[in-house]
Amino acid sequence: MYNENVLEINNIFGFLKILIITVNRPFFYTFFFLAQLFLFSKKSYPQWMFFPTIKHLFFK
Repeated sequence: MYNENVLEINNIFGFLKILIITVNRPFFYTFFFLAQLFLFSKKSYPQWMFFPTIKHLFFK
C-alpha cells in the first residue's frame, strides 16, 4: 500500500489533492508560495494567474 501512495504523490495533482485534504492552511499557503517561485524561475506564466487560484481554493 505504501508504494501506491508514493506513486500517487509523484503525480502532482494527486499531491495537491493530498495537501488540500490533509494539510493545514498555513503550510498549504507556504507550498503554493514555493510552487509560485518555482514557476517564476521557469517563467511558465505571469504572477496574476497564480494567486487567484489560491483565492478560489480558500474563499469560495
